[in-house]
Parts: sequence; C-alpha cells; structure tokens
Amino acid sequence: MGIFDPLRSIDSLKKSLVDEFGYVDGLDGVLDDILGLTGSDVYWEYFKAFRMEDGVSGEDFEYSDAEKGNIRVVNLARENLSSPVLYFPPITDLVEFLTFYVMYRVFEDIYYVYKGSSLVHEDFIRLLYGGLDERVMRGLDQFDTLTNPQEVTAEYFLKLKKMNWKDKKVKKLHGKLHELNCDKFIEEHKTVDTKFTATEGAFILFLAACCAVNDDRLEIVESDLLMAYKTYFKLINTDITKLM
Repeated sequence: MGIFDPLRSIDSLKKSLVDEFGYVDGLDGVLDDILGLTGSDVYWEYFKAFRMEDGVSGEDFEYSDAEKGNIRVVNLARENLSSPVLYFPPITDLVEFLTFYVMYRVFEDIYYVYKGSSLVHEDFIRLLYGGLDERVMRGLDQFDTLTNPQEVTAEYFLKLKKMNWKDKKVKKLHGKLHELNCDKFIEEHKTVDTKFTATEGAFILFLAACCAVNDDRLEIVESDLLMAYKTYFKLINTDITKLM
C-alpha cells in the first residue's frame, strides 16, 4: 500500500491508472467498482467484522482430529505450498500457504456480515467443508452458479507454487489498484488497518493466480487481476450463508 496523500485526489489516481493501463480491456469497469464498493455499507460492515477484537467466533472450540484430517483442500495446500518464515518474493514463492489461507478469513468475515451474529462451530465446519473454496478457486466470479466444480488437486497447488508475474507492469498494476482501493477507503471512512489491507492484497493475488492456473498459465496477466477484483467484490455482495 502506498502512503495516503490527502492532497492527491481519487480522480487523479484513477486518471493515472487509465493513462498507463488503458489498453487493458475492462479496466474502467473495475475502477468504477472499486470506487463504488469501498464506500458501501456492506464493505464497511465487512471491515468492522475484520477489526473485531475477539474475531467473529462466538464460542471457544477446537477441531477434532477427524475434522482437521479431512479438510482436503487445506491439507493439499499445506503439503504443496511453501511456508516461509518471511514472505519476500522473488526469494520466496509468490503464492505460499498463507496467501492461500487468507481465503478462509475473507469467507468468515463475509459470512458474519450476512449471518448477523457470531459464528459457531457449525458455521466454521460449513466454511471448511461446504465447497465454497473450490467453487471460488475454479469458478471465480461464477462461484455462485458453479455447483459441481472440477476438484482442486495437488497438481493445481504445484502450479500455484510456480506462479509469477508476466512482467513488472502487471505487478505494478496490482500495486496501483490496491493503492486506489486503500486510498478511497481512507477518504470515505478516515481510518485504515494495515492487516486488513494486507489481507485484501493477498486475497486478490491468490484469486489472480487461480485465474491463471485455470487458464493453464504460470504467469499472472492483467486480465487475471481484473477477474480477481470482480470475484472479491461479488463475494462481498453475496450472502454466502445460502451457498452451503
């Protein structure tokens, strides 16, 4: 995330993105979505859920050994993605285990917003076993209509592990879109949380990487980033409690 400059207008940030990346088909729509959603009520509630001191859980519990052992997608990710002490690409993998695992934190907070109350053990089990993870990874912005996704395999995660940017310009677009998203939120709400913005950035990266793998590529291109934002925003605006 860049340093927020109160004298720099959001319009100027948007214009600079259009000037530099106007060749990317669909960019204008995603920019409008970013500017529209960050000021929405549901996005604010989602942010507040993330900031809850005790998290969104309403009870203390531990997963049983059977529950932990049967979380197929998480276990595949843990077996095939790296878990570096420090995240520092390109020295470390671009997509590592925590980049994947933030997906469940996003699910939990969105679930909380639509449930309207704290999550209990049963809710967390639904999030881990309800298939939303594979529907999002395989279907991206079609997650709500994709009811029988192709199963995510070890090979899928090995491709994620090898993922990289197509070039420096795509990496720059990722940073600029994230900067616009953060600056617009700060302008609207006069607050910021670096853990929240880091989680958003990691989730967008993960979704973009999934988009590349689904297209049988090992490099993230501009269109993958746009699809990632479309998927993320659709998730926030969807009552996922009804999908499992």
